[in-house]
Amino acid sequence: SKSASQEQEQLQKELDTVTSEKRVLFAVNTTMKCEIESLKRNVAEITDAKETESRNLQKELAEKLEFIAAKDASVDRLKQELGSVYQQLEETSKSASQKQ
Repeated sequence: SKSASQEQEQLQKELDTVTSEKRVLFAVNTTMKCEIESLKRNVAEITDAKETESRNLQKELAEKLEFIAAKDASVDRLKQELGSVYQQLEETSKSASQKQ
């Protein structure tokens, strides 16, 4: 059988191994926590950027829709004016042919 000092030596080796493994696990844990915090910051930054881009696109779309609406209104006014001009031209033409 092993002597008491051999058993104590074996236990000390096992304790040293466990302590060493504990240090490694603590370092890994610390590294993982840092990585998680970094990923959380990245997600927050990406989310902010996405929301900003979305707001910018919505604003740009609203401006383009306003521009299109203004152009449509302008085209409608021009059509009405053109209709009036044709009507006046027709009346002038009738009037001129009646005078002849």
